[in-house]
Amino acid sequence: MDDENMKNAKRAADMVMLQNKARDFQDKMTALSNKEYQGRYQGIEIKMKGDFTLINVHIDQSLYETGGKGQIEKAFFTLTNNLVNAIKQESEMMQKEFQEELMRMRKDSEEPDGSN
Repeated sequence: MDDENMKNAKRAADMVMLQNKARDFQDKMTALSNKEYQGRYQGIEIKMKGDFTLINVHIDQSLYETGGKGQIEKAFFTLTNNLVNAIKQESEMMQKEFQEELMRMRKDSEEPDGSN
């Protein structure tokens, strides 16, 4: 009976740890969506939140006066793409870390603890 109680206690502790990890991950993802990213490229500056909301776009006067529509569009799209890729990369890295932690926890819970 003690073995069964120990197993149940371990399962309960593992579940609490899993819930805490999931909550931490959700908090990190929320923080990521509120984080501000900014970049500058060829006279264009963009600020964007981690949820891909544009905060501010600034075009230097010199680029506006001398650059053609195509040059401005190319700079805007290049910079926007770079910022989006940076946000996605950070998000994917967090997700990978979370998945690795889940796999480690699963492996630890499946290993015999020597109490059999």
